Amino acid sequence: MNKCNFGVATLSRWISQTENLAFNLQAGNALVRLGEVARPVLPAIVAARAATTKQRGNQSTSENYSNAILTYIVDTLEGGNLPLVYPTFLSISDR
Repeated sequence: MNKCNFGVATLSRWISQTENLAFNLQAGNALVRLGEVARPVLPAIVAARAATTKQRGNQSTSENYSNAILTYIVDTLEGGNLPLVYPTFLSISDR
């Protein structure tokens, strides 16, 4: 397993920690920047978004940040948003 795959696996565990939105939000921020590399984590992102939708409070507060970033990631990976400019990640064996 290369470092990028290990990082995505770790972010997948963090994105699932919906009882601790700090982990969830930081994982979401990292995954949104990975672009297509994050696609294998899409089922976990969708599940986390469903969980944070149930938890979110007032939409103008930070309680909604996790849900907003998760919604953006899902929409982007499903083709609903234009992606950010993503860097190309190579595995260590490609170097």
